[in-house]
Amino acid sequence: MKNISELSNEELLKTKKNNSLVRGMLIAFLIALTVLNHVNIINGDQHWSVLAIPLCLILFVLLNHNSLKKIDKELNSSGL
Repeated sequence: MKNISELSNEELLKTKKNNSLVRGMLIAFLIALTVLNHVNIINGDQHWSVLAIPLCLILFVLLNHNSLKKIDKELNSSGL
């Protein structure tokens, strides 16, 4: 993959759109898994250790968020 500063404005906008979609999907999965895990814990079906998966998804959301911030910074520097 190219460096962000090497991408054209059109490529940056496309990458931003794709990353925003991925971030939304990750957040939706994170919320759904957390709710389902809490319901299962309340019912006594699972242990607290199962919450590790949603906690790991938070890292991916943060990485995606940082990438979007870099893209926004590059777009702002180019005047878009």
